[in-house]
Amino acid sequence: MTVTLTLSQLLVGLLIVAAIVLVVFLAVAVAKLLPGLKSLSSILQDAEVLVGDAKDGVANVKVTVGKVTKAVDNLADEVDSKKGIGATISGVAHTATSIMGILREREDREYERERREFERERRRNK
Repeated sequence: MTVTLTLSQLLVGLLIVAAIVLVVFLAVAVAKLLPGLKSLSSILQDAEVLVGDAKDGVANVKVTVGKVTKAVDNLADEVDSKKGIGATISGVAHTATSIMGILREREDREYERERREFERERRRNK
Protein backbone atom coordinates (compact mmCIF):
# COMPACT_ATOMS: atom_id res chain seq x y z
CA MET A 1 0.00 0.00 0.00
CA THR A 2 1.51 3.25 -1.12
CA VAL A 3 0.52 6.64 0.25
CA THR A 4 0.96 9.49 -2.12
CA LEU A 5 0.68 13.08 -1.10
CA THR A 6 0.38 15.82 -3.57
CA LEU A 7 2.16 19.06 -3.06
CA SER A 8 -1.13 20.90 -2.48
CA GLN A 9 -2.12 18.41 0.25
CA LEU A 10 1.25 18.87 1.92
CA LEU A 11 0.87 22.67 1.85
CA VAL A 12 -2.65 22.48 3.29
CA GLY A 13 -1.35 20.23 6.09
CA LEU A 14 1.47 22.69 6.84
CA LEU A 15 -1.02 25.58 6.90
CA ILE A 16 -3.22 23.67 9.35
CA VAL A 17 -0.24 23.00 11.63
CA ALA A 18 0.81 26.66 11.39
CA ALA A 19 -2.76 27.76 12.26
CA ILE A 20 -2.79 25.49 15.32
CA VAL A 21 0.58 26.89 16.47
CA LEU A 22 -0.70 30.43 15.94
CA VAL A 23 -3.86 29.77 17.96
CA VAL A 24 -1.78 28.33 20.82
CA PHE A 25 0.57 31.32 20.66
CA LEU A 26 -2.33 33.78 20.77
CA ALA A 27 -3.91 31.93 23.72
CA VAL A 28 -0.65 32.14 25.68
CA ALA A 29 -0.23 35.84 24.80
CA VAL A 30 -3.77 36.66 25.94
CA ALA A 31 -3.23 34.71 29.17
CA LYS A 32 -0.12 36.75 29.87
CA LEU A 33 -1.90 40.04 29.12
CA LEU A 34 -4.80 39.51 31.53
CA PRO A 35 -2.88 40.38 34.74
CA GLY A 36 -1.59 43.48 33.02
CA LEU A 37 -5.11 44.52 32.10
CA LYS A 38 -6.24 44.04 35.69
CA SER A 39 -3.44 46.26 36.98
CA LEU A 40 -4.21 48.77 34.24
CA SER A 41 -7.77 48.95 35.51
CA SER A 42 -6.47 49.67 39.02
CA ILE A 43 -4.11 52.32 37.67
CA LEU A 44 -6.91 54.01 35.74
CA GLN A 45 -9.12 54.08 38.84
CA ASP A 46 -6.29 55.69 40.82
CA ALA A 47 -5.74 58.18 38.01
CA GLU A 48 -9.44 59.06 38.11
CA VAL A 49 -9.17 59.76 41.86
CA LEU A 50 -6.01 61.82 41.37
CA VAL A 51 -7.60 63.87 38.62
CA GLY A 52 -10.57 64.51 40.90
CA ASP A 53 -8.20 65.58 43.69
CA ALA A 54 -6.32 67.84 41.30
CA LYS A 55 -9.60 69.38 40.15
CA ASP A 56 -10.58 70.01 43.77
CA GLY A 57 -7.13 71.45 44.44
CA VAL A 58 -7.42 73.87 41.53
CA ALA A 59 -10.84 74.97 42.73
CA ASN A 60 -9.47 75.44 46.26
CA VAL A 61 -6.52 77.44 44.95
CA LYS A 62 -8.91 79.71 43.07
CA VAL A 63 -10.94 80.28 46.24
CA THR A 64 -7.78 80.85 48.29
CA VAL A 65 -6.40 83.35 45.80
CA GLY A 66 -9.72 85.20 45.87
CA LYS A 67 -9.65 85.33 49.68
CA VAL A 68 -6.04 86.52 49.77
CA THR A 69 -6.81 89.16 47.17
CA LYS A 70 -9.76 90.36 49.20
CA ALA A 71 -7.65 90.43 52.39
CA VAL A 72 -4.88 92.42 50.69
CA ASP A 73 -7.43 94.82 49.22
CA ASN A 74 -8.88 95.35 52.70
CA LEU A 75 -5.40 96.02 54.05
CA ALA A 76 -4.69 98.48 51.25
CA ASP A 77 -8.00 100.25 51.92
CA GLU A 78 -7.23 100.47 55.64
CA VAL A 79 -3.78 101.88 55.03
CA ASP A 80 -4.99 104.33 52.37
CA SER A 81 -7.88 105.62 54.42
CA LYS A 82 -6.42 108.15 56.77
CA LYS A 83 -8.50 107.10 59.76
CA GLY A 84 -5.58 107.05 62.12
CA ILE A 85 -3.11 104.62 63.50
CA GLY A 86 -5.70 102.70 65.55
CA ALA A 87 -7.84 101.89 62.52
CA THR A 88 -4.74 100.96 60.50
CA ILE A 89 -3.51 98.57 63.20
CA SER A 90 -7.00 97.11 63.45
CA GLY A 91 -7.11 96.61 59.70
CA VAL A 92 -3.68 94.95 59.66
CA ALA A 93 -4.72 92.64 62.49
CA HIS A 94 -7.95 91.76 60.68
CA THR A 95 -6.04 91.01 57.49
CA ALA A 96 -3.47 88.90 59.34
CA THR A 97 -6.30 86.96 60.98
CA SER A 98 -7.91 86.39 57.59
CA ILE A 99 -4.67 85.15 56.07
CA MET A 100 -4.06 82.82 59.03
CA GLY A 101 -7.58 81.41 58.58
CA ILE A 102 -6.88 80.83 54.90
CA LEU A 103 -3.65 79.00 55.75
CA ARG A 104 -5.46 76.83 58.32
CA GLU A 105 -8.07 75.92 55.71
CA ARG A 106 -5.28 74.97 53.32
CA GLU A 107 -3.63 72.76 55.95
CA ASP A 108 -6.99 71.09 56.64
CA ARG A 109 -7.46 70.39 52.92
CA GLU A 110 -3.95 68.95 52.66
CA TYR A 111 -4.63 66.74 55.70
CA GLU A 112 -7.86 65.48 54.11
CA ARG A 113 -6.08 64.77 50.82
CA GLU A 114 -3.35 62.81 52.59
CA ARG A 115 -5.98 60.90 54.58
CA ARG A 116 -7.82 59.96 51.35
CA GLU A 117 -4.53 58.81 49.78
CA PHE A 118 -3.77 56.70 52.86
CA GLU A 119 -7.24 55.12 52.74
CA ARG A 120 -6.86 54.40 49.02
CA GLU A 121 -3.49 52.71 49.61
CA ARG A 122 -4.92 50.70 52.48
CA ARG A 123 -7.85 49.50 50.33
CA ARG A 124 -5.50 48.66 47.46
CA ASN A 125 -3.22 46.58 49.70
CA LYS A 126 -6.07 44.44 51.06
